[in-house]
Amino acid sequence: MKKTRYLILFFIFQCCFICAYTQNANDIFVDANKLYNEKKYDDAIKKYNELLKNGYTNSPEVYYNLGNAYFRANNASNAIWCYEKCLLLDASHKDARINLEFVNKTALGVGYIVPDNFFKSTWKSIYSLFSWKSWTYAVLVLIILFLTSAFLFFFSVSNINRKLLFSASVVFLVLFLFALSQGIYGKYNINHSNFAIVVNEPAQLKSAPDSSGNVLSMIQPGFKLKISEYKSPWIKILTPDGTQGWLLETDVLRLNEISPEE
Repeated sequence: MKKTRYLILFFIFQCCFICAYTQNANDIFVDANKLYNEKKYDDAIKKYNELLKNGYTNSPEVYYNLGNAYFRANNASNAIWCYEKCLLLDASHKDARINLEFVNKTALGVGYIVPDNFFKSTWKSIYSLFSWKSWTYAVLVLIILFLTSAFLFFFSVSNINRKLLFSASVVFLVLFLFALSQGIYGKYNINHSNFAIVVNEPAQLKSAPDSSGNVLSMIQPGFKLKISEYKSPWIKILTPDGTQGWLLETDVLRLNEISPEE
């Protein structure tokens, strides 16, 4: 009995802690939005980053609003990073995609994106129809439907019903596997993205991972670049014209980081 009581008390304590944390996070988010609406963009940026540093990192809206605040504060490169981060969490976020395109075109010219082949481009287009959370929910719903139809198939006595249930089971299984692959793809991109945004000016692209290397070109802040190799404190990247070179890690902000203020 005592163990049961302790478990119940522990469960209640955990629920209270989660509720208190969620309420506190919501209060900070509301305060940040209020500061943004009052055009106190620097203060709003601090509040949004406070949320991220406290672990509130799964909300696309936090990154989207933070991107808007950075843009209003004339920090286009950080704004681009935030919009890209928002789209990693929710590829279907239309406002973030529109704002990202706007900042790339008006503030920086055309941001660089490494071109994809047809298969990868199609896969990304399908994934962007929904957020990562939506794909996760789809996985749960489809596995339940598959198990239900399979269960009914085994206990059905009618041949017609068995054929229909078998077909339904196969369809649900295929859709489940497809949704699962999309969910895994999205989660991997969130945690292991090999893209980065140039944030320092000027960012010198070197021919070798050494300060004495030749300067190949200057990379404009805000460009999205693909990282191909790490050799701390240097990273190897691909430039817009196809040239490979090395940048200092401090010149870029990787998309697998939590906050621009890290």
